[in-house]
Amino acid sequence: SEVVAKRVNMSRSYFNACFKLALGKSFHEELTDQRIKKAIQYLQRTTLSVRDIAHMVGYNDEKHFSRVFRQKTDILPSQYRKLEK
Repeated sequence: SEVVAKRVNMSRSYFNACFKLALGKSFHEELTDQRIKKAIQYLQRTTLSVRDIAHMVGYNDEKHFSRVFRQKTDILPSQYRKLEK
């Protein structure tokens, strides 16, 4: 959020407060939600590995990505892909 806050010429704390007021969730929460939505699209539409998808949506660590994905969807990315077939 610090980079985005600088782009819009706000302090990080003020940007985060405004963002949460406008969307009802933090910038980090929204970023995570958008990353998981994009990952779901990749899982549905491609045969890319979970590792590659993790990197494409902004996670350097596949295990961390899988934990976050599971927290948001109650299922691991590999299991999600199997269910979609």
